[in-house]
Amino acid sequence: MKLYLKRIYFLLASYLLALFILSVARIFFFLLNKSKFVNVNTTDFIQALFYGVRFDIATATVVNALFIFLVLLPVSFFQFKGFRNMLKIIFISTNSIALALNMIDTAYFPYTLKRSTSEVFGFFFQRNDASALLPLFLKEFWYMFVLFFLFTFLINRLYKIIEKKFLFPVEKEENDLKQIVLKAVSFIFILGLGILSVRGGTQLIPISIIDAGTYVKPPCVPIVLNTPFCIVKSGVLYTLDEKNYMSEAEVNALINPIKKYNYSDADFKNKNVVVIILESFSKEFTKLGKRKSYTPFLDSLMDKSFVYTNAFSNGKRSIEGIPAIVASMPSFDIDYITTVYSNNKIMSLASILKTKGYTSSFFHGGTNGTMNFNGFCGTAGYDTYFGRSEYNNEKDYDGDWGIWDEPFLQRMVKELDKQAQPFLSTVFTLSSHHPFIVPEKYKNKFLEGKLPIQKCIAYTDYALQQFFNSAKKSKWFANTLFVITADHTGPSEDVVYGNSFGNFQIPLFFYMPDNSLKGSDDKVAQQIDIMPTVLSMLNYNKPFFAFGNNLKDSTQNDKCFAINYFNGVYQYFYGNNMLQFNGEKLVAYYDYKVDTALNYNMLQDVPVSDKKLKAFIQLYNNDIIRNKISVK
Repeated sequence: MKLYLKRIYFLLASYLLALFILSVARIFFFLLNKSKFVNVNTTDFIQALFYGVRFDIATATVVNALFIFLVLLPVSFFQFKGFRNMLKIIFISTNSIALALNMIDTAYFPYTLKRSTSEVFGFFFQRNDASALLPLFLKEFWYMFVLFFLFTFLINRLYKIIEKKFLFPVEKEENDLKQIVLKAVSFIFILGLGILSVRGGTQLIPISIIDAGTYVKPPCVPIVLNTPFCIVKSGVLYTLDEKNYMSEAEVNALINPIKKYNYSDADFKNKNVVVIILESFSKEFTKLGKRKSYTPFLDSLMDKSFVYTNAFSNGKRSIEGIPAIVASMPSFDIDYITTVYSNNKIMSLASILKTKGYTSSFFHGGTNGTMNFNGFCGTAGYDTYFGRSEYNNEKDYDGDWGIWDEPFLQRMVKELDKQAQPFLSTVFTLSSHHPFIVPEKYKNKFLEGKLPIQKCIAYTDYALQQFFNSAKKSKWFANTLFVITADHTGPSEDVVYGNSFGNFQIPLFFYMPDNSLKGSDDKVAQQIDIMPTVLSMLNYNKPFFAFGNNLKDSTQNDKCFAINYFNGVYQYFYGNNMLQFNGEKLVAYYDYKVDTALNYNMLQDVPVSDKKLKAFIQLYNNDIIRNKISVK
């Protein structure tokens, strides 16, 4: 049994090394992204390090499960060099992978401001050209690879020291019946501890991503978490849980997702609808942001449009933005497109307008299959999907994501010229995406800023100007309602636009060529409001399902809100107020118009109700689970 105890000590020392790796990765994550944590002081960081250990314990146990099992086997193979080498390979490779995930996320964090979850695998496996991005990542973040190899070397050296300390000299263990029984009991006991560590304790529900928000204030949540934990847990959380915050009658009194406008069939306007979704176009980059603008064309178009100056995205990624915009379908802790519910019957602009004789098309210059947009478009009722394959001209390929915006948008005009009217068409641009490059011929044309994305924003703005110049010559143009917004925001170096309020602020406006839509409104608006608002503007009179509201209905202004999910916390905006809710209780309350930097949490000073927020979450989860997100 003495030799078996040496194995247990060896396991404990190795396990502590695994925890050390995760803690070091957390420190580097914070230091390399310190500019994104302007509201995190030293005390907050130390607190995050302390509570982060609980999440690291769960991660270290999962990552090292095979290693732990082999070390604890009641029958010993440690006298064999091959077995010891195998253990070393398993430990170093699995912990190096965990380290790599954390370090990749350290570089990726400025673009998402959240820890990556299991959808990261969907991104790589759904993209045919994902491998083309690896050289770009290597080039831009070379220092991360240097750090990774240095840490891997350190892991190897420390493992050798632990191995030498506890396993040498190698002795053959006795395996009589008494020894085997004692080892078996120890084996079962330690495995039981392992199960508890994966669960995060003896509480009823295993520890999850959302629990991070119960220990620290929201800005610290990404520091407390680690990337392998988020990937594993989000993979498990592939389904939704029913919510029972209140009775269904109470929910229905607060929110009605079934919309029906008081028009007759004769009132319907057969206008074409073109929805333009701009990759990473933060409000900050336009004149609305009251900083330096990189969108002179869009700014001029807003002067002839109806603009919602206080609009929010419902997510931080394209895979969340597209369903929100075209189907009034937000995503929270899981992406709707990649859930088991993605085959539910939904109502979208395409499926609803099809009943009015509309044809529909979705344009995206990316490689077909990217983020499964083409699959979602089929589910949403679009007639055609036009991607990189349909464009069929690789000379306009940007080498990374797809077709440059300028030529792709010109091709879109030609394709729309062929479509029967009335039509709905949605286009999602891509050139303002990492690695943030513009065509060589425009290398010195566009306004440079502190961020590489800003010249790409200027390029896409120019491409849009050329699109409208060409579209003006088309017969369909004069009879078209244009909706212009962003899928989500881009990276920011601004204190306001980089925090959990400003990081969701996007442009949203409606344009008609006859200048019949002019003005602005500063009430809260969001992406899921687009579908019900467009249907109202067309005088659609049949019932439909939408999680959002009709922005044109001034009698409902007091019901306008925006909601998103960020680092395990639901964020709810209404009026000047911003609530943060971790699924169980409110954790923050801000007046975001006065306290734009979110420095003062008023939760302890001002009574506030979270009932409408809870009602929305309950409605969302339960209706999706029960497949009640459409109208028969």
